[in-house]
Amino acid sequence: MKRLLLSATLLATLLLGLGTVVTAQESESSGLRVIVDLIASAADDEAILDSAMRWARDGGVVLELIEAVALRGSESSSAPLLDCAARLALEEGLPATAVPLLERSLQVADQTSTRTSLARLWLRGDHPEAAKQVLGKLLEDRSHSQLQFGIELLQSHRWIAPDDRIDRQELAAWARLSQTTEEASQWFHDRGEDALAIELAIAGGHASLVHILLGEGTLPEDADLRRRIARMLGIREYEGVALFTGGGEEEARWNASMGIEQWIIGTPFRDPALPSLMPVLALLEAGESATARRHVALWRLAGGGPTLEDYSTRRILDAKHPEWLGIDQLPDDVEEQLRGSRSVADTSRAIAALLRTPPGSPTEARLWYQAGRLSKQQQLVDRAVRIADGIVVATEPIPGVTVQQFLTASLPLDIVESIPHFEPMGPGRLLGVSWGQPIRSPAPLVVEDGIQLKRWSIDSSADVEESSAPLRLRLGRHHLLIGDHSRLDLVVEEDARSRTVLSMVPTDASSPPLVKDGLPATEILTRLFHFETDEQLPRIASTPPRFVEPIEAFIDASVKRKRSEDLRQWVDFQRHDDGSLWVTVAGVVGEFSSRGTAEISRIPEYPAVTPPTLANHPPGDPPDVELEFLGSRTHGVLPTASRPLAQGITGPVPLLPDGERLLSICGDDDRVVVTDSGLVGYFSGGSARASWWLPLLDPPLAGVGGFAALPQATHRLQFPWSDEATPRLVAVPSADGTTRFLLLAGAIHRIDSGGAEQITSAGAETRQSSCATLDDEGQLLLVTGDGSQLIDGAGAFHSIARPGAYQIICSGHNTFILGQQEGSTWLAHFDGEEVREVSPPPLPDERDRPHLRVASLGRWGQQIVLLADRLWCLKSSPSQHFALTPPPVEGVYRPVHWVQTAARIHGQPDGSAHIQLDRPWGVTELWRTPR
Repeated sequence: MKRLLLSATLLATLLLGLGTVVTAQESESSGLRVIVDLIASAADDEAILDSAMRWARDGGVVLELIEAVALRGSESSSAPLLDCAARLALEEGLPATAVPLLERSLQVADQTSTRTSLARLWLRGDHPEAAKQVLGKLLEDRSHSQLQFGIELLQSHRWIAPDDRIDRQELAAWARLSQTTEEASQWFHDRGEDALAIELAIAGGHASLVHILLGEGTLPEDADLRRRIARMLGIREYEGVALFTGGGEEEARWNASMGIEQWIIGTPFRDPALPSLMPVLALLEAGESATARRHVALWRLAGGGPTLEDYSTRRILDAKHPEWLGIDQLPDDVEEQLRGSRSVADTSRAIAALLRTPPGSPTEARLWYQAGRLSKQQQLVDRAVRIADGIVVATEPIPGVTVQQFLTASLPLDIVESIPHFEPMGPGRLLGVSWGQPIRSPAPLVVEDGIQLKRWSIDSSADVEESSAPLRLRLGRHHLLIGDHSRLDLVVEEDARSRTVLSMVPTDASSPPLVKDGLPATEILTRLFHFETDEQLPRIASTPPRFVEPIEAFIDASVKRKRSEDLRQWVDFQRHDDGSLWVTVAGVVGEFSSRGTAEISRIPEYPAVTPPTLANHPPGDPPDVELEFLGSRTHGVLPTASRPLAQGITGPVPLLPDGERLLSICGDDDRVVVTDSGLVGYFSGGSARASWWLPLLDPPLAGVGGFAALPQATHRLQFPWSDEATPRLVAVPSADGTTRFLLLAGAIHRIDSGGAEQITSAGAETRQSSCATLDDEGQLLLVTGDGSQLIDGAGAFHSIARPGAYQIICSGHNTFILGQQEGSTWLAHFDGEEVREVSPPPLPDERDRPHLRVASLGRWGQQIVLLADRLWCLKSSPSQHFALTPPPVEGVYRPVHWVQTAARIHGQPDGSAHIQLDRPWGVTELWRTPR
């Protein structure tokens, strides 16, 4: 006692004297030296240390004092001084600073007290391996049983019956770190220490245990514990006692966590004294795992858990070494880990983690959902909905596959169990598409004998479903699975609307892809969508099942109608309750049945109409000068001074028989119409009624709609637009201004006002031709479907140098062929002996759209004219080509139709001619010969 009084008196005297000696302008270093000298003289004197710390706090130089004492201890190799500096650091809440000081002290002098202090610090940082290494052989001493218990508890994460003599605060801290809070809470409760019992139950997220402890004991006095109870249990008071004061921030926090108010609490601020976790990643990359582990322990020892700083570093650490952070794992990472759990015991992990989240945050909502899912408590899911309705929650029912779904009030406790059990589709049924290949149900279709086509109809919705996703699999009447290797969405189609019910994604980069060999992984289909056996799994089948002859004939006709054999693989079928079989292919649906008679639509009869007698005025020959511009018509655009309004000379819309649909039309004054059921009608002199109707064509499918419209232009070796499934009309003008027509289909018909006549070409197969015409003697000239040969009227074959012919026209002994190859228009002349290429006039090419027909041929008297960017009169000698119209304004002309209509020339009573040119962008120009 005398020594303490003496030390205190000396220190007070010294400090008083120091105040009179040191002026305001002098540095504080001299004061620090005096204090450090005094501490060095009696490092174990409590009074000197207490007085020194009061002086340092008053002067704001606590850190400087600790550093100065540590420096003096290192310079003098004084273990007591180093221990003293460590003690001062611990008193100021700087355990991470104390650790290296104690380690330095052990290097100077190996003292049991120092080892014990250092081991306790490592245990507080949840680094039992370091504590065990520090203690070494001291663990064999029974006096260190308390530390031995802490090491064993933290290493095993299993509750061990402790010695009642162990310090209660240390025991509670070790229980929290080892996540044995439930057992520890019960242990404290059995010994009447309810405050610690409730604190541990809250720290572990054991809501039911908190209820029990509150019922058997009393409310803790600690205000922070009461607030956490209120948040965990969702109550404002307990047995009439308020758990937090009304109003202010506390109530706002509680309201946010209950979903009553919006999230108002943000990320906690970082303590300036808290070390950074960033160096840990560099240490791991350098292979210094032990140093990295030490750094994490020091970070936790300094109190790093409550903050959200170093977020990205902590996420990486959680992925690589989740045991290093222990209970300080980010709540986001805890939520991700709980997605794959099915254990009710993990409910407490979810609640413990959410208590460390900002109140009302999306992370808290996700953790409440996980707690409700694991514990089967709907009220917890409802609380999550109130906090953040519409956010995405997830589970991992299959290892490596995360199932995501929007959090809504109607969300079931178990997402996977909410997926309906789909009835297996019929054998061989078309279920969807996988990277351009059809997906079908297993097993072949069995059809009874005697089945026949009863009726068919066009159904554009029956075409192959297009989707931006490579995989599209139908699982039931209203459910689709859409996605690719990295994502699969279960979509429900209801009332013409689609909504995504859930999504599946790989859990991480190391997870296997969701799709294997073009189909969803077997684990997904069997476990998630309740396919019971592998025999029920769909398969990719590029070849459709074989059918009986009537169905095969129907499929042949349907794909022929669409001119695409590729559509055959997409045939689908469905049995109805009445025993009928409905087959769908290429946009056509057919009903097959073994009962009843066929109900194929019949071609209606249509009465003939006497054509009017009209005077014909031959147009003569083209003039030697440019034509005179009369005006133009532009659909939907007002005329201008440069393009005055011109009256059209096109006939009215032709009237069709009931039920018929227009397939193609050709001609100007006299016109020929083909309907999609194979009817051909002739309209004379611009009449709206046909002179006659004839059923000239047998479509692929009998009845109305049996032909499909012309497809878009294509330029392949086998021209699908030139076969018998595509009836095409060709106008053949004569020198006197009259027009004959050719109908190109399976057979070739010559048509005029008197009727139709089937014609053939000697030695030629006419089922395919790219183009055809009649010469002045009525002989047929045609170009083969591949565009390589011309067949003359005598049946002789003449080679064509370039492919791509699409129009041929005759005038006297001059025959011109027009074609296009890779966007370049070419012209050829046939003199009756050979076909030779001639230079065309300067024509605009369309190399960016190589299948676009930018020019067309026509006849004017005895001359051939070509319409491209302007109208040209063609001669057998290229040097004699003559332009009949001026060039268009630069940038105005650009062809937009796949075949440009030929010029229409009309003779007038006064001997002149009117010329109608259909130009791009809906413009029709009218010209005339000069007077």
